Amino acid sequence: MGYSDLIDENARVPGLVLGVEAFEFLMSRYGIPNNSRIVFYDYQSGLYAARAYWTFFYYGETNLLLLNAGIESWLSQNFHLTTSTTVKPPTNYKLRSINHQILATLTDVKNHLNDPKYVIIDCRSKAEYLDGHIPGAINTSGSLR
Repeated sequence: MGYSDLIDENARVPGLVLGVEAFEFLMSRYGIPNNSRIVFYDYQSGLYAARAYWTFFYYGETNLLLLNAGIESWLSQNFHLTTSTTVKPPTNYKLRSINHQILATLTDVKNHLNDPKYVIIDCRSKAEYLDGHIPGAINTSGSLR
């Protein structure tokens, strides 16, 4: 399962989360049962693993882990890799709840632009931030001096 599996390919805006039924279908197809402990890793410094983690958390999963330092930590300990594909029997995965409070909609952000209790962090590069950003957003990719 990759990052692209977890986003809605038909959405008008790229990167939106899958709908409930599509997520349930995907989890069932990959053989992921409800209430399992799920560990995420990638080769991208955790970028895609973190997005997958967030997506699962959004869909109510709570027994989630990120492999510290990703696959590189596995390899640094001289653990082996395999090229065989893991196939699990399908399950009947069903969502229990959705954590709506962890998803900011465009309306949420627009309504809180001047609210001092909200902080907007632009996670893009410094150059992207300087090319234009949401008003009031801060960028933590380095000094802006």
